[in-house]
Amino acid sequence: MARPKKTISRPYRITVRFTDMEYGLITDAAEETGVTLSEYIRKMVLEGKIAIRYEVVADIPELQKLTAEFGKIGSNLNQIARYFHVNAK
Repeated sequence: MARPKKTISRPYRITVRFTDMEYGLITDAAEETGVTLSEYIRKMVLEGKIAIRYEVVADIPELQKLTAEFGKIGSNLNQIARYFHVNAK
């Protein structure tokens, strides 16, 4: 299978040197944000900040039960709203 072509061409290259400590900080921050090192540096230079994405996973049975109950409550509210919208005419 052929390698897919990139949509954005980046023909220009800038070389920057970092100390061991600076490089460690940058690589840790890039891993924390979930992007590649080059993408992290590019966004920091152009935008000045990067939003960090956290993914929370909880396997607590009580939390799963509450989530299911909230879904049922939302469904009931939608049915009530639909009833009043249809019968209000």
